[in-house]
Amino acid sequence: MRYKIAMLILCISCAAPESPNTPIKARILASDADGSYDIQDVEFETLASIAPLEGTLASVKSGAVLTLNQDLEEIIVSEHPEDIYSNPGYGFDVNYKLIDQVIHPKDFNSMAALAIYYNFEKTFKFWEDFNGLTLEQFGYTTIHNNPTVEIKDEVISSKTQMKSNASFIIGVRHLNFHKKTSRTSIPIKMNQGIMAHEFFHSLFDVMVAEKDSRFYVRDYKGSAVLRAINEGLADFFAILATQNSDFISASLPELKDSRTPPVPWTESNFTLQCFNYGYCLGSVLNSALYESGQSIGMEVVARYVLSALPKLGDQWRALETSDSSVTEYEVYEFANLVLNEATDAHRQTLCESMIRWFDSSKGELNCN
Repeated sequence: MRYKIAMLILCISCAAPESPNTPIKARILASDADGSYDIQDVEFETLASIAPLEGTLASVKSGAVLTLNQDLEEIIVSEHPEDIYSNPGYGFDVNYKLIDQVIHPKDFNSMAALAIYYNFEKTFKFWEDFNGLTLEQFGYTTIHNNPTVEIKDEVISSKTQMKSNASFIIGVRHLNFHKKTSRTSIPIKMNQGIMAHEFFHSLFDVMVAEKDSRFYVRDYKGSAVLRAINEGLADFFAILATQNSDFISASLPELKDSRTPPVPWTESNFTLQCFNYGYCLGSVLNSALYESGQSIGMEVVARYVLSALPKLGDQWRALETSDSSVTEYEVYEFANLVLNEATDAHRQTLCESMIRWFDSSKGELNCN
């Protein structure tokens, strides 16, 4: 009899919580209009299920194992993207209690997963309103929470959980948000600006690479230049989407000087002051666009950039892609594409910023 009573108590304690009504509401850490973060009740427009966590735009998964032949980078390029997972993971089930039809997460990972979907939804909505983005164009997105990374080479194989990072995987077009760390102020998974930044990498893949992973396979210099453009624009559009130029330092204060525009270097001296080619040269581009946006409007500059992006893809597809070639394309050449899209009324302002930031290439800019 005691055994049966114990079993009854166990079953009652393990009963699933009440399912929430739709639209689903949850209590998470989220950003306010001024860029600050606090715990608040938010409402989802597209979230359909929390066990597993998925909606009409994306699904959040756990337990994935990425198999790489190199250190993890923010933009992961693989010759065989379909084989990048040794374990594809499984749907994330939110651990929660329901109070007055509001989901209250019981642990960090559950709140993080809900915040990931919420920020993805907000970012998609921004692009839907700003540029008419559709799900058909962009595609349904899988987002991995806390994936394990297995790095292999000819000598050793090791597994780890990357910390304080997020990444976009070209080919499969997945987003990854990695393990939390005490380094962060606002957890990266809950930072809307980080989501908007990673989201743009996926949009760049649509608008420039046309979802072709071979587009990114260049010689070393070519890959670095393309990475700089991609990273700089991801920061610029994350600022536009969140109306917060300081979104990165909200999570990682030590990056305030190197990623918040305007940065303290230009094209001519960035290698003396910053260690990462892609981010540092990308921040030169971001600073030029951001400075112009302060004068003529961020949305105005953004539309010039968006008009230039397909032309960037055309230029790069025309370049030889052999590993033995040397790609001569420079970041200022993309700046010229943006200048070519500007009206006469705005061209001078854009030129002044481009000349200031691309100081070693100012003679190559289309400003005459």
